[in-house]
Amino acid sequence: MRARGHRPGAAGTGQVIVDAAIRLFHERGFHGTSVRDIAREADVGIATLFHHHASKMALLNGIVAADVDELAARVRGAVSAAGEDPTERLGAATRAYARHHRERPLRSALSTSELRSLQEPARGAVQRKRDEVRRQFSSALADGAASGAFACDHPGELALALEAICAAVAGSGAGGEIAAEDIEDLCVEMALRVAGSRRLVAH
Repeated sequence: MRARGHRPGAAGTGQVIVDAAIRLFHERGFHGTSVRDIAREADVGIATLFHHHASKMALLNGIVAADVDELAARVRGAVSAAGEDPTERLGAATRAYARHHRERPLRSALSTSELRSLQEPARGAVQRKRDEVRRQFSSALADGAASGAFACDHPGELALALEAICAAVAGSGAGGEIAAEDIEDLCVEMALRVAGSRRLVAH
């Protein structure tokens, strides 16, 4: 939806531009979107856009970095609160990851699809944060496999698969067939099943 007709205060103009860029980058891709397109979508002049954001690349850098920073913080905090049990840690990481993608579907999808468009050093910084998130999954999986809580091999590869599954299910809203509050539960159940959780088998 175009922001045309909206007249935010100076403090909100930068965010209006970001929101417009997210929509267009998601629809057309970074390289298929021009600065003029973003300014038109945000209903601001080109000079106003450049006052708030140095370039189209700076816009993308800011969007992706903010998304990955938030995702990493949410997953890290959830896993820390879950304690030492690998099953609880995997469930917490999955729930936080799914919630982030459910609440920020366009931005989260953009952070994945346009990572290749980032330039260094921004790309490397974002990739390190994404690796940190993946380690929360793979560490829980490895510890669970070692303790017998999970029946899984190759925790690194499985962590990558779980991220993709959660992003797809939560980002799409499960096709509207499942209530929003139940999507996270579904993702956790799928993660535990894929990991071969002994706790699920016991029940």
